[in-house]
Amino acid sequence: RRKIQEINWRRKQEQTAAGKHLKELEETWVSLVGKNYEIEQAILELEEALGVSPEDMNSEDQ
Repeated sequence: RRKIQEINWRRKQEQTAAGKHLKELEETWVSLVGKNYEIEQAILELEEALGVSPEDMNSEDQ
């Protein structure tokens, strides 16, 4: 019985630690997605200010 309790306690500790790690990863992901959105918006604003469209940029690559 005691051994089962120890195993259950250890599992709970591992799951709690994993949950904290997942939460940290999620927060990092949300932050990075937000930064990517801000960068995309800044690119669109610059393209508009320069009078350049994304299609113009693609045609230069070819």
